[in-house]
This record gives sequence, C-alpha cells and structure tokens, in this order.
Amino acid sequence: MAVPRRTSSHGYISRSYPVTARAGAVGVALGAGRIGAIAGPLLGGWSSQPI
Repeated sequence: MAVPRRTSSHGYISRSYPVTARAGAVGVALGAGRIGAIAGPLLGGWSSQPI
C-alpha cells in the first residue's frame, strides 16, 4: 500500500509560510499537484506512442 505524501507537504507548507499566506500556499501546492496528476499520465502516454 502506498503512503500518501500529501499530508507531509501540508505540514511543511503550513509551517514554512506566515499565517496570512498559509491558505494560499496550501492551495497553490494542491493545485500544482493536481495539474501534475493530470499531465503526467497524458505526457507519459503521448511520449510512449510510436512515431
């Protein structure tokens, strides 16, 4: 079973940024992760296609 890394990044981000920027920083990190989760398989499938 895979261990989710998301929880560790939330803790790191919430400790690294000031109180006024925490929600925005966590939101940006979640958004970047979701974009990567969508783009990764798309690019992997595209790059494995024969020319």
